[in-house]
Amino acid sequence: MTTRGLTLQTSLLGLAAGAFAVPLGVLPGDLMIPVVNLRSFGWTMELKVPIGALPTGLVLDWSGALLADLYPGDPRRPGRLRRGAAGGASRDHTRKG
Repeated sequence: MTTRGLTLQTSLLGLAAGAFAVPLGVLPGDLMIPVVNLRSFGWTMELKVPIGALPTGLVLDWSGALLADLYPGDPRRPGRLRRGAAGGASRDHTRKG
């Protein structure tokens, strides 16, 4: 796969993570606040999600994915893995001891 393909794939995965992160983070809070707070502390509260939470989550997840792609996707960095006898990737250890 080319560097451009890896960056595209990483970008799409980052956007997908951002799209799922905020709703899946709010859902447990919405379910647990009325139960846990009421039983533990005797009171409950209203869950307020800021309007900018979803776009902020998307941008943070997307930028984090792109930053994580910088080092492994660098074409100047040669691969250090070689094929082993069983067909799997293994480290090339030339030093003994």
